[in-house]
Amino acid sequence: MLSLFTQGGFYMWPLSLFALIILFLSIKKIIDLFFKSDLNAVQFESGINSILFWGGMSLLVGFLGHYHGLYLAMQAISRAADIAPGIVAMGYAVSLISVLYGLIILIISAVIWYVLRWRCRQLTSRL
Repeated sequence: MLSLFTQGGFYMWPLSLFALIILFLSIKKIIDLFFKSDLNAVQFESGINSILFWGGMSLLVGFLGHYHGLYLAMQAISRAADIAPGIVAMGYAVSLISVLYGLIILIISAVIWYVLRWRCRQLTSRL
Protein backbone atom coordinates (compact mmCIF):
# COMPACT_ATOMS: atom_id res chain seq x y z
CA MET A 1 0.00 0.00 0.00
CA LEU A 2 2.85 2.36 0.81
CA SER A 3 4.42 1.60 -2.55
CA LEU A 4 1.22 2.76 -4.28
CA PHE A 5 1.37 5.98 -2.29
CA THR A 6 4.94 6.66 -3.34
CA GLN A 7 4.24 5.70 -6.97
CA GLY A 8 1.33 8.13 -7.02
CA GLY A 9 3.75 11.02 -6.72
CA PHE A 10 3.36 14.51 -5.33
CA TYR A 11 -0.42 14.61 -5.75
CA MET A 12 -0.94 11.95 -3.11
CA TRP A 13 0.03 14.45 -0.40
CA PRO A 14 -2.72 17.00 -1.14
CA LEU A 15 -5.17 14.13 -1.50
CA SER A 16 -4.18 12.85 1.94
CA LEU A 17 -4.57 16.35 3.34
CA PHE A 18 -8.08 16.54 1.83
CA ALA A 19 -8.89 13.17 3.41
CA LEU A 20 -7.79 14.49 6.80
CA ILE A 21 -9.90 17.64 6.34
CA ILE A 22 -12.91 15.46 5.51
CA LEU A 23 -12.23 13.30 8.56
CA PHE A 24 -11.98 16.34 10.84
CA LEU A 25 -15.17 17.94 9.45
CA SER A 26 -17.03 14.64 9.65
CA ILE A 27 -16.12 14.03 13.27
CA LYS A 28 -17.13 17.59 14.15
CA LYS A 29 -20.52 17.26 12.44
CA ILE A 30 -21.14 13.77 13.87
CA ILE A 31 -20.62 15.18 17.36
CA ASP A 32 -22.95 18.10 16.56
CA LEU A 33 -25.73 16.02 14.99
CA PHE A 34 -25.71 12.92 17.15
CA PHE A 35 -24.64 14.17 20.58
CA LYS A 36 -25.76 17.82 20.86
CA SER A 37 -29.38 18.84 21.02
CA ASP A 38 -29.14 22.56 21.76
CA LEU A 39 -28.43 23.71 18.19
CA ASN A 40 -30.81 25.48 15.81
CA ALA A 41 -31.55 24.43 12.22
CA VAL A 42 -28.88 26.68 10.69
CA GLN A 43 -26.20 25.30 13.01
CA PHE A 44 -27.27 21.76 12.15
CA GLU A 45 -26.80 22.33 8.42
CA SER A 46 -23.63 24.44 8.49
CA GLY A 47 -20.53 22.61 7.31
CA ILE A 48 -22.17 19.48 5.93
CA ASN A 49 -21.76 20.48 2.28
CA SER A 50 -18.07 21.22 2.80
CA ILE A 51 -17.51 17.48 3.31
CA LEU A 52 -18.81 16.81 -0.18
CA PHE A 53 -16.88 19.79 -1.57
CA TRP A 54 -13.54 18.45 -0.32
CA GLY A 55 -14.42 15.02 -1.70
CA GLY A 56 -15.06 16.57 -5.12
CA MET A 57 -11.81 18.49 -4.90
CA SER A 58 -10.04 15.22 -4.19
CA LEU A 59 -11.30 13.74 -7.42
CA LEU A 60 -10.28 16.84 -9.36
CA VAL A 61 -6.78 16.82 -7.87
CA GLY A 62 -6.59 13.11 -8.67
CA PHE A 63 -7.37 13.84 -12.31
CA LEU A 64 -4.80 16.64 -12.29
CA GLY A 65 -2.20 14.16 -11.06
CA HIS A 66 -3.27 11.70 -13.74
CA TYR A 67 -2.86 14.17 -16.58
CA HIS A 68 0.40 15.52 -15.18
CA GLY A 69 1.74 11.96 -15.01
CA LEU A 70 0.63 11.29 -18.58
CA TYR A 71 2.29 14.48 -19.75
CA LEU A 72 5.58 13.50 -18.14
CA ALA A 73 5.31 9.98 -19.54
CA MET A 74 4.68 11.25 -23.05
CA GLN A 75 7.71 13.53 -22.78
CA ALA A 76 9.86 10.58 -21.74
CA ILE A 77 8.48 8.43 -24.56
CA SER A 78 9.19 11.12 -27.14
CA ARG A 79 12.84 11.30 -25.98
CA ALA A 80 13.34 7.52 -26.06
CA ALA A 81 14.33 5.76 -29.24
CA ASP A 82 12.56 2.46 -28.62
CA ILE A 83 9.74 1.91 -26.13
CA ALA A 84 8.15 -1.42 -25.25
CA PRO A 85 4.34 -1.47 -24.96
CA GLY A 86 4.63 -2.87 -21.43
CA ILE A 87 6.47 0.22 -20.27
CA VAL A 88 3.78 2.47 -21.71
CA ALA A 89 1.04 0.39 -20.07
CA MET A 90 2.81 0.50 -16.70
CA GLY A 91 3.22 4.27 -16.95
CA TYR A 92 -0.49 4.63 -17.64
CA ALA A 93 -1.34 2.37 -14.71
CA VAL A 94 0.82 4.43 -12.35
CA SER A 95 -0.82 7.63 -13.55
CA LEU A 96 -4.22 6.24 -12.50
CA ILE A 97 -3.20 5.79 -8.85
CA SER A 98 -4.02 9.40 -7.93
CA VAL A 99 -7.41 9.19 -9.67
CA LEU A 100 -8.30 6.03 -7.77
CA TYR A 101 -7.25 7.58 -4.46
CA GLY A 102 -9.29 10.71 -5.18
CA LEU A 103 -12.30 8.62 -6.20
CA ILE A 104 -12.14 6.57 -3.02
CA ILE A 105 -12.01 9.77 -0.98
CA LEU A 106 -15.02 11.14 -2.91
CA ILE A 107 -17.07 7.98 -2.38
CA ILE A 108 -16.37 7.96 1.35
CA SER A 109 -17.14 11.67 1.68
CA ALA A 110 -20.39 11.24 -0.29
CA VAL A 111 -21.56 8.46 2.02
CA ILE A 112 -20.68 10.53 5.10
CA TRP A 113 -22.42 13.57 3.56
CA TYR A 114 -25.55 11.54 2.84
CA VAL A 115 -25.75 10.14 6.38
CA LEU A 116 -25.22 13.57 7.93
CA ARG A 117 -27.82 15.17 5.62
CA TRP A 118 -30.28 12.44 6.59
CA ARG A 119 -29.63 13.06 10.28
CA CYS A 120 -29.90 16.82 9.79
CA ARG A 121 -33.25 16.53 8.04
CA GLN A 122 -34.44 14.18 10.76
CA LEU A 123 -33.53 16.69 13.46
CA THR A 124 -34.87 19.78 11.65
CA SER A 125 -38.21 18.12 10.98
CA ARG A 126 -38.70 17.93 14.75
CA LEU A 127 -38.05 21.67 15.23
